[in-house]
Parts: sequence; structure tokens; C-alpha cells
Amino acid sequence: MSQLPLTPQQEQAFTAVQAFLTGDDDCFVLQGSAGTGKSTLISTLVAHLKELNKEIKLMAPTGRAARVLARITRHKVFTVHASIYQHADVESEEDDDLHYQFNLRHDCPENAVIVVDEASMIGNDTRVEYPQHAFLAFGSGQVLTDLMQYAGLLALLKSQVKIIFVGDSSQLPPFGESISTALSAPMLQQQFGLRCQSFQLTDVVRQAEHSPILKQAQFLRDAMISQQFRRLSWQPRQADFDVPPEAEAIRLKAEHPFSNTVILLAHSNRRVNELNEQVRAIIWQQAHAPLQVNDILLVCCNHFKSNLMNGDMVKVITIDAEPEYKKITVPKRKNFTTQTVHLLFRKVQIRFRVSHDEAQTIDTLILESFLTGRRGNLLYEEQQALAYDFHRRMIEQKIDRRSPQYLDAMLNDPYMNVLQVKYGYALTCHKAQGGEWDTAIVDLERKFFYKNEASYRWMYTAMTRARKRLWFIGTVPFTAMDWLD
Repeated sequence: MSQLPLTPQQEQAFTAVQAFLTGDDDCFVLQGSAGTGKSTLISTLVAHLKELNKEIKLMAPTGRAARVLARITRHKVFTVHASIYQHADVESEEDDDLHYQFNLRHDCPENAVIVVDEASMIGNDTRVEYPQHAFLAFGSGQVLTDLMQYAGLLALLKSQVKIIFVGDSSQLPPFGESISTALSAPMLQQQFGLRCQSFQLTDVVRQAEHSPILKQAQFLRDAMISQQFRRLSWQPRQADFDVPPEAEAIRLKAEHPFSNTVILLAHSNRRVNELNEQVRAIIWQQAHAPLQVNDILLVCCNHFKSNLMNGDMVKVITIDAEPEYKKITVPKRKNFTTQTVHLLFRKVQIRFRVSHDEAQTIDTLILESFLTGRRGNLLYEEQQALAYDFHRRMIEQKIDRRSPQYLDAMLNDPYMNVLQVKYGYALTCHKAQGGEWDTAIVDLERKFFYKNEASYRWMYTAMTRARKRLWFIGTVPFTAMDWLD
């Protein structure tokens, strides 16, 4: 991929990064809204670091974002979790409260330059990290803190590692948090005592300056900066910025079900489920069709056995004819009761991209009861049932919890490592972050939108998933948005 020439403002940013790399500061925050050329600048920076023979570690929060960055830079990119955590040990506070701990790696090269793209998604809230992974615990549960620890920037004698955070602070912050700390130099200084520099890209590059999508996104961004949340005046109606009938939009996705060109975005898991059902009803010519060969699935939880990450997409190649049912009775020793959990499994073969030009096919087990259910995450009780079922089988085989055999079995057990997936034709906006599609169809449920920053930020994030065409469905007059007060 040939390097695009830098704009004058990008040249200023690049000069600032070069000065940072030779100075004494720890972190650099490069911000820029959609269309300002952050990707071009990262690509130029990586090429420059290679010329200097610097140790480069490129990271992104999701597998999708990592593959996008790898395509742009032609350099290996790993997710943050895969980069900084390693398999550790089985731990438990109670016999019925089993979890698997991933500890921090200690292999970061002393003089590395770490570049983290889509950094607005890097969270630091244990309340979000741990409940979603009842038997998978990562470090302290504070990903941003763990990243700093991995880089050696929180030690009394700091390492020479440099971290560059790149992202768009106008997008949604990490789930459950109100601000993207990784894109705020003052917050990084305040929370971690780090010396930080920053640069804000504001000029839209020539290739994007006439895009109606980016013009509308800029309107939203300006409103967030000024904190003036008025009625939205849309761009003139045109083919690539339109409000078609919902049935037409659903049909467009159904006509491109297996390509990465069209995506449906919604605010709630409930609405995402409805849209997925509508698309699948058209594709398979029946309502509530069972899982089919060629169905597209969304990975909903990191799956370290296959290196699939939360937000990745996979395609179904083969399906076992019969599912497997498990009825698991879990003892609750804290209150001397039991709970029965019903789980349905099915063996499938799936294919997914591991890089821009390479795909992989694997056989795996999926949790079908989760696939067809309404919730976006497993219940804690369901996760504990998986853990207890595994532990019971190890007891039957007389394998001690503290033995290496137990740990090895846990890493390879198909039920403990069951793949948690949902249908992937429609996504929530949080799940879509880090990705781009030629066409984004954004569903606006009126009850979720108000004249406030959170609503504008959600819409900005959803709109900027579109590269070429943006359609809205829902209760949206194209001349103005009538917000709830």
C-alpha cells in the first residue's frame, strides 16, 4: 500500500510525534474525528519507526480493529488482551466459585513503542470487565491500568517504553464509563502520574471533505464541543444519505448477507435481535429459521482457544444434525441451596479471517441456547454452571484442581471453552466500534434519544461506521430530528 502524502496539519502532528519519541515524556495522545487522516498518519509513523529499527507493538481493542490496522500498516497487530495477558492459573474463593486468571505478561521490550488504535474503547472499570467473564479474570480487571503496568510506566524506575494512543474522543466511551481516559492527556497525567503530550487533528482530508456523512458527523461533533444540542438539520436527501422504508433497508442487508459491505446498527440488544430475525427470515425464506450453513455469527466473548475476540465475525460451514443438552445442578454453598441451569450445545465448523488476506477454518462447540436467547451476555449462573460441570468431571477423573493436568484440561475442554455467539447481521453500536462498512443502516429507536451529549455521541459513532452510504430507519424525518425533552 503506497503512502499518501501528508497534509500540512498531519505534518505538524508527525513532527510532534517525532519530538515525543526523542523526548522524556511517557504518552502521546493523537486525537482526530472521522476523515482527518489518523490511519494515514499511523501508517507513516510505523514506516518511520521501521526505518529507525524501533521495536513496534501495534494493538487495538478488538479483533476487527486489529485487522483493519494490520491492513493499513502491513504490520502485525494484536488485540490489547492478547498482547498484555497470559494464561496463569485456576483460582477459587469457594468450591462453587471457580475462575481462571489471566495475569500480566512481563515481556515488553525495554525501548518499545506501543501504538494503540481505537483507544476510545480502552476501559478501566472492573465492574464491566469481571461480571462479563465470571470464570475468566484478566489482570486487575482495569485494562488501561494493566497496559500501563505492562509497559513498565507505573514502576518506581520507569521503563523507556513510549505509548501512543490514537482515536476519536467523539465516539462512545468504554462501556459503563463516561469518558475515554486513554484519549485524555490530563486524565492520564492525573490518574497515572504520566508525562503526556497530545495533538488534535481537525482538518478533514481532501478525499473526505465532500462526504455528506462526514459533514453530518462534523455537525454532531461541533454540537458536543459547544454543548449546544439543538434539533438536527440533515444533509439534503440523496442516494448515499437517505431515510428509506424499513423493509427496503432490511432487504438490502438480506441481499448482501455474507459480505462485509452492509451492516445494520441499533441501540438495544432487543432491537438487534428483531433486525437479525427479519434479515434471516428473508435469507432462509422462513421465520425463526434454525441455524443454517452460511449463517454469519458474531463472537460475544473472547475465545482464547481459537484466538477469536469479542466482536469478531465468523461464517458457519457445517452443522451437526443433533444438539447436545445439559441439565446442570449447581450447589450454592453460601446459602445451602441449588440451582438448575439448562444449556444447549451444538458442534459446528466455522471460517473466519485471521488477517486481511488469510482465513482459518476450525471445528468448535457453540452454545446454541445463548445464540437463540434474548440476552447479550451469559448470566453469571450460566457461566458458573459451565465451570461447575467441568469441575465435577475432573473430580470423576480424580484430577486435582492444583495439578498441571487440571489446568491443561481447563484450557482445552470444549464446554468450558464453548464459543458464545449471536447472529451477526445487525449489531449494537458498541459491538460495531472499530469497524467500517460501505453501507451502514442505523436504526433510531425514538425512546433512546434525547437532546444530550450521550445521544449525539451514539449517533456520531453509528454514522461514522459508514464509508460510502448511510441510511436511517425508524422515526426520523429527514429534515429535522424531533428530540424528546
